[in-house]
Amino acid sequence: MLVLADRNFPGYELWQQAAATGAELVWRIGKNFSLDVDEVLKDGSYLSRLKVPRQLHSQGSTDITVRVIKYQLKDQDGNATETF
Repeated sequence: MLVLADRNFPGYELWQQAAATGAELVWRIGKNFSLDVDEVLKDGSYLSRLKVPRQLHSQGSTDITVRVIKYQLKDQDGNATETF
């Protein structure tokens, strides 16, 4: 199963709940949501972490490793638009 989520729904707890179903997740996030680069992969994407909230850390939860893929769409003239 593949779950697609829009940028209005990023967050540790919701990601954890969706991943617990066994689904693969593709999550679009807004540019204000910070995901630091942990490791750059050969294709230019990179690994990062959704950091565990403090209250869940004390219960033994850990950061979630995620893969970040940035992309651009092109307009009808072939010019790149904003980065997603």
